[in-house]
Amino acid sequence: MDFRAAQRIREPDVHGTILLDPVTFQIRRATFELSKVPKEIPDLRAAIFEADFAEVVPSIVIFERVTGRSVLTPMRVRNPVTEIVERQKLIAFRFLHRDPRVAPPSP
Repeated sequence: MDFRAAQRIREPDVHGTILLDPVTFQIRRATFELSKVPKEIPDLRAAIFEADFAEVVPSIVIFERVTGRSVLTPMRVRNPVTEIVERQKLIAFRFLHRDPRVAPPSP
């Protein structure tokens, strides 16, 4: 599913792509890109966020991997482009309360 931010929106918004599982319709992957650069960050040329999702238990989907990329071109310097990449990965997952995969104790 592709979507675009409306041109008439004056503030930063996002456009991108969301990939759905064809059987469950759960999100499996998403890519978002900043549609307009905020005037407060004039060196920023692009900001892109990519995420992979995983089902930790049936019907519960969370981020598994996230990558954020910022492309910068300092206005005071001619033509150099700097790309900053941040990657995050799910290492462990635990429920703070009862695990929904386990049946509640019988009364």
